[in-house]
Formats: sequence, structure tokens, C-alpha cells
Amino acid sequence: MRGRDKLFEVVERTPILTRLVQYAQGCGAVYVTLPEPNHPRHDLLAGTQALPIYVPDAADGMSASIKRACAAVSGTSAKGMMILTGDLPDLTEAHFTQICTEWAKDQTRYVQAKDRDGKPGHPVIIPKSGWDDIETLQGDIGLRNILREKRIEYVSFKDYGPTLDLDTPEAWDAWRAAR
Repeated sequence: MRGRDKLFEVVERTPILTRLVQYAQGCGAVYVTLPEPNHPRHDLLAGTQALPIYVPDAADGMSASIKRACAAVSGTSAKGMMILTGDLPDLTEAHFTQICTEWAKDQTRYVQAKDRDGKPGHPVIIPKSGWDDIETLQGDIGLRNILREKRIEYVSFKDYGPTLDLDTPEAWDAWRAAR
């Protein structure tokens, strides 16, 4: 992003991180991983009920954030953990509602969103029985290797909200221009 923080990018007058936290709050307690307490992203949680989880080893990649989040959630009564990246501008409240509704039918299952082409994306809900697998994560790969080995209940959407991530200023500009 050449110095810009994509989680501050504005979607419908709200920074994307704040927007996604607001949607996720409809599903339960929300935890947000941040590199440190003084990180500027911390300000994006103001006015939400999200709890920050600090990841001093964030340079190790996504796996460090997921492991720290899982450790924090493990100390609660949660039966599952939703994981998503913060750079998905087309995710809506409806995506969260449908994923959570599907998972509520059987909280022992893995549930994952798919886009209109059938490509798996976010959000993903991992049942408590799968949390031990998170300790095997390494680097910046995320959940791919774990999910490859699991039986997953997919929730299909008629859009690209679950998979459209924007990683460059040009991608954000093009996305805005197309709206």
C-alpha cells in the first residue's frame, strides 16, 4: 500500500476495519488483532465493543495473529471462532448474518463463505474442536492448509464479497471508480 494502511480505507463513509467490526458484532464477541497497544488501528475500535489482541510477533505473518486470537478466545465460553481479513470491502452485514445463521444450526461444523464463482473466502468459522490445529500454522499462509483437510459447510453468495480483497492503492482506486 506504499505507506497507506488499507484498514483505514473508507467504505461508505466508515473505515473498513470499523465497518467489519460493526457487522461481526451481530454474531458475538469480537476480537481484533493489532500489532501493539499504541498502533493507529486501535483508534478504529472506538465506539465498538471489539476487544484488542496484541500481536508483538505480527512480523511472523497471519499465523501469529490467528494463534494469538485463538489463545484469547480459548479462555472464553465460545464454541467457535470466526476469522476474516480486514481488507474485504464488499462484505456486508448480510454475509455475516448468513454465515452465523448457518453455523448456529450445528456449531460443531466448519462454515465458510464462497463467492459467486464458488471460490472459498471469508468469513470462516472454526468450531472449538478445530482450535488445536491452529497451533500448526506457520508464516503468512493463513488457514488454507487446515481447511484443505476438513469437511466444510459452504455458504454461497451471489457476489464477490467473500473474496474481493484489495491490496494496492490502485486496486482501491479502481474499486471506488467502479462503484
